Amino acid sequence: MSGANVGRWASFGCVALMLVFVVLLLVGVNLTKRTLWSSFARAQQRLVEELPRDLPSGERLRTERNLQLLRARIEAAPDPLPLIGGFLGRVSEALDDGRLTAGEVADINRVMEQTIDGTGDDLG
Repeated sequence: MSGANVGRWASFGCVALMLVFVVLLLVGVNLTKRTLWSSFARAQQRLVEELPRDLPSGERLRTERNLQLLRARIEAAPDPLPLIGGFLGRVSEALDDGRLTAGEVADINRVMEQTIDGTGDDLG
């Protein structure tokens, strides 16, 4: 009879341990998503702050509009993480040398527009 109780407690302990692992997994996924969204917001802000001073106002407005539309596209995506990662990679690459050129801005805008309308490679 005592062997049955030990087996029952061992089973209960295993189930409890599995539940703890599931909770930890969910917390980890949530934390990862929050971190990526925060990184995305910082990259957007940094991109706008680093726009060249001599950039035509139309291109500046185009960039700001594309950033808003891209955020909406990413929020609507079933799996936003690849889009966020692609955007972060492109912005990091463009800002890697400490300055952003008009050509880099035009390239980022082109890729964002293709991602927004679904004709591009989704920032990859």
